[in-house]
Amino acid sequence: MSFTISVCLLSGHLADLEVSPAQSVLELMIQASKTLGRPLKSLAYQGRRLLRGESVKELGLEDGSVVNALVRQPGSVLCGHRKCGAFACLKIDGAVATWGHPDCLDNHPQHENLNAQQLYASSSAFAAITDQGEVVAWGDPAGGGDCQDVADQLRFVQNVYASQGAFAAVRTDGTVVCWGSSRCGGDASSVQAMLTNIQVIVSTHRAFAALRSDGTVVTWGHSQCGGDSNAVQNHLTHVQEVYATETAFAALRTTGEVVTWGDEHCGGDARAVQEKLHNVSEIFASNKAFAALKKDGTVVTWGKALGANKSMLK
Repeated sequence: MSFTISVCLLSGHLADLEVSPAQSVLELMIQASKTLGRPLKSLAYQGRRLLRGESVKELGLEDGSVVNALVRQPGSVLCGHRKCGAFACLKIDGAVATWGHPDCLDNHPQHENLNAQQLYASSSAFAAITDQGEVVAWGDPAGGGDCQDVADQLRFVQNVYASQGAFAAVRTDGTVVCWGSSRCGGDASSVQAMLTNIQVIVSTHRAFAALRSDGTVVTWGHSQCGGDSNAVQNHLTHVQEVYATETAFAALRTTGEVVTWGDEHCGGDARAVQEKLHNVSEIFASNKAFAALKKDGTVVTWGKALGANKSMLK
């Protein structure tokens, strides 16, 4: 049964929308953007920023409820990968301008009509989420520049993550769609059944790690870059956050313990300092090493010596 709510901008401009309990926040944002004629960045209700995957019913919205909306600020957003020879610029009207190496710009759509909301980049391709919650991609097909094979699945997308040569999109229902090089995580078929209730995805150069709402982690991609977590899977529970170097992952558990996997030379093996990795509050990553900040203010490091040697810290 549908009912009416109001979406309010900071300017006081209101839009009255007819909604249903099953609608997601992303669908509500799309509907409000069209009515208000402004690209919206996020919605908030009762002082809390809403997740795009949440439903109207879950939020407890009812007839007459007022939801606050934040407009994407004027100005351009630049996007590029440090190994990509091109840039993409998201304009305030949702159009996209691109320039740089032609291999990174092949197969591009009509950028002026994209109505893009966000841009992402692999090392040789770009992807954009449109105001319809759909995804378009362009650039080198081997780097994720062609998503036609999964285009029918790229609906109601709330976020996209990139490795060097692939993309992973999280939809509002918590499922994941991948495309691009299979060597870089573009094929998640081996773990697809486990890719549900996904909260966030983290990537190394050639692998992805997805954190589920139950605190478990699902990985795929190049095994030497963290795509295979079988050796530590039993320990990947009660995880609150995942971090990544170029080729390894580190998971921080709610217990303050740390679990690592991937390239042992870049932080994937913390056995030398494992007994010190307790009561950890936060982890920081460089390209090839990790540093864990403990609750007592001390720091534990591991990974490639050039990036993990704290002997110079005074």
